[in-house]
Amino acid sequence: MKMAEELEKEESTDFSEKEKPEKEKPEKERVEQISEKEEALPKKEEKTEFPKSESGERKEEEKKENSPKIEVAKVVTERKILFVGDSVMKGSEAQLRKIFPNAIVDSAVSRQFSALPDILRKVEQSQGIPDVVVIHLGSNGNIFEKHMIESMKILGNRRVFFINCKVERPWQETVNTFLKNQVAKYKNTKLVDWYSLAHNQNQYFAKDRIHPNQMGAKVYRGMILEKLEKEL
Repeated sequence: MKMAEELEKEESTDFSEKEKPEKEKPEKERVEQISEKEEALPKKEEKTEFPKSESGERKEEEKKENSPKIEVAKVVTERKILFVGDSVMKGSEAQLRKIFPNAIVDSAVSRQFSALPDILRKVEQSQGIPDVVVIHLGSNGNIFEKHMIESMKILGNRRVFFINCKVERPWQETVNTFLKNQVAKYKNTKLVDWYSLAHNQNQYFAKDRIHPNQMGAKVYRGMILEKLEKEL
């Protein structure tokens, strides 16, 4: 009996104060300790993420900024434009039709500016005058103001481009000065300076130095396109 009691004492676990297990800490205290540890850890860099829609918009804007010239050229060449001219324009008619497929081109040999009002009326009645008109007349003689006034009344607020002359004739300077003054008078008109571009450039012309050759026709066409791209 005594031996049994001694064995019982040996099997019983008697911890000292130091050896006693700690009581389980309350839940609230453990949560606070975890939070403190997390705050002590180094934080990852935060990345700014843009919404897909915003990123897409920025890409579209960049595309537009990188290719405005192409878009403008496409719009100009596809527009319906009326070209009225004399034999100088007629020599470049094929080049004009090639780059302006929707254009109305009315050019004729020996045509005077005085014929312009009637030509505009016929076009208006047959198919309507487009919003953009390019006129090259004056190579065959002086321009009178009454014909300009009459023509501008018919054209109204349309965009009108007058091409000046490069023709070695007595009226060249008079015609070019007149056109320059008229363009300053009418706000919806612009001057296309063929004279300055072609003056002293004999390689652009046939032997008469008035009518463009194949090279000159391409330069003539390019001049018109460049002006329309800039102004429209």
